[in-house]
Amino acid sequence: MRTRSMGTRWIGALAAAVVGISACGGGDDSQGEVADLFIELAESEGIELDRDCVVETAGELSDTDAEKIVEAGTDGSADVSDEAQAIGDEILDCVDVDSFRDSVLTQFEQDGSIDIDCLRSELEGLTTVEEIEDQVVDAAFGCAG
Repeated sequence: MRTRSMGTRWIGALAAAVVGISACGGGDDSQGEVADLFIELAESEGIELDRDCVVETAGELSDTDAEKIVEAGTDGSADVSDEAQAIGDEILDCVDVDSFRDSVLTQFEQDGSIDIDCLRSELEGLTTVEEIEDQVVDAAFGCAG
């Protein structure tokens, strides 16, 4: 599943990650596996989300798209329909924006080449995951030290 800038790496992996952990509550079908994979990956990145929202939204995937995402896993890139890509964007609405922003800041902080206080300030007023994804690269360049 492909979305925007970080989505290619993060959300693609996140959506694929939803696939495998039935203990997270997604279910036994491919859509449930996608939800589980997304939940597992988000949690591993310290990102909070609304589990019910993820399960419900992943449930909208066709069997074919869900199976492709499951097969691709967290490191793969599934060739899915436009509808599945739109559903991937909807899953972003299930993500807690503050925890997503914190995760992005942590990734840049570990890199060490960005003034984190500057980047935090640049990202502070953004209210959606999409806004953060769209602006983080430019903001990081502006804050490069």
